[in-house]
Amino acid sequence: MELLLDLLDKVVKCLSEMMGKPDLYVAEYPRGLDYKLKDFEDTVLLQQQQSGKPQLLGIVGLGGVGKTTMAKEFFNRKKTDYNTSCFLSDVRDHAATRSLNLLQSQLHKSLTGMDRNIDSVDQGKGMLMESLKSSKALIILDDVDHVDQVKALLPVQTHDLDSRSLILITSRDKGVLRGSKVDESSIYTLTGLNEQHSLELFCSHAFSQAYPLAGFERLVDNFLHCCNGLPLSLKVFGALLYSKDSGKTNWMLRVVIS
Repeated sequence: MELLLDLLDKVVKCLSEMMGKPDLYVAEYPRGLDYKLKDFEDTVLLQQQQSGKPQLLGIVGLGGVGKTTMAKEFFNRKKTDYNTSCFLSDVRDHAATRSLNLLQSQLHKSLTGMDRNIDSVDQGKGMLMESLKSSKALIILDDVDHVDQVKALLPVQTHDLDSRSLILITSRDKGVLRGSKVDESSIYTLTGLNEQHSLELFCSHAFSQAYPLAGFERLVDNFLHCCNGLPLSLKVFGALLYSKDSGKTNWMLRVVIS
């Protein structure tokens, strides 16, 4: 009976892998994303791929700079290169609500195909140790703010991982990445969008086009200066100021009220 259950688990896992996972939603207007992702791959990823070791990478940057957006797009593009993949989002929030075991359960299911309840973080560590060692996996830990969170989800030494695996951690704190054994050369610092991409993103949300309406150029420049290339700020302010008629008076009133 036990052998039959094991066989059934393997069949379910195989079918799941054959069907593939749907892409993660990335962004309504992914302006500048291709440029940033290529820079990340050229400066960090290619170097690690040539090492022949398990790849442990990090992305660091301010809140709202686009770390999660970039990590999602990377995940969508690379997941088919691995036997299994798992994107663990909002790690910081799960830790704050003491629900890291839910992420452990999600990761365990991705690695083994088995859906098991995990009642505590320590139990999860025990269940993940062996499955992490034997999987060619793409794993992304998004928005980490403490080393203990990484230890809960990756309770193995880097050299014990399958050499074909890739682990990507995003954080606002470079110290967390260093403490998680990510080499300095494997940490990518994500900065804000350049002027052109900032303009395109802001206007896409404010006017549903990649450039300002006539007469709004100076007003748009003021907002771009305030947002300083941060995608989240550009998105929020652009969406806040959006109006169907896009009348300048209405726009100015929204600015004053806000």
